[in-house]
Amino acid sequence: MRRSTRRKLVPLALALALAMVGAAFAVPQITVYVQQLGAGNNPVVSPTNDAWVNFTLDTTNPDYITAVSANFSSTLPAGTYVAIKLYLTNQSTPVVASTTLSSALTAGQFTSDLPLPYEVDISDLNNVSVVVKSPTYSP
Repeated sequence: MRRSTRRKLVPLALALALAMVGAAFAVPQITVYVQQLGAGNNPVVSPTNDAWVNFTLDTTNPDYITAVSANFSSTLPAGTYVAIKLYLTNQSTPVVASTTLSSALTAGQFTSDLPLPYEVDISDLNNVSVVVKSPTYSP
């Protein structure tokens, strides 16, 4: 092969190699759309605004919580799901006590005691959250 032909082929081979490398690194574009909670067609509306949580302590060792109960600022209808989650400093999964109300719960009235799956040391308690799901909510 002649030297002039070789000089012409080198840039062509280089351009072809660069095109192949560029195509190998091609990544599809991913677009993510985020909306505010409740901004869709069916907004999530809480059936109450405030909750108070009561702890039932072990009768022989009051450093341990055996059950929880809650009352709310609004009357909750029968069929409402209530969960009380205790977040502990020494574990990542919360301890949960929950119930579905069999009858309406009048504002200011406590739920019955919801037993915990095991006793919780008060010193390990980090945070408490209350989840209320209305019986009329459907995702």
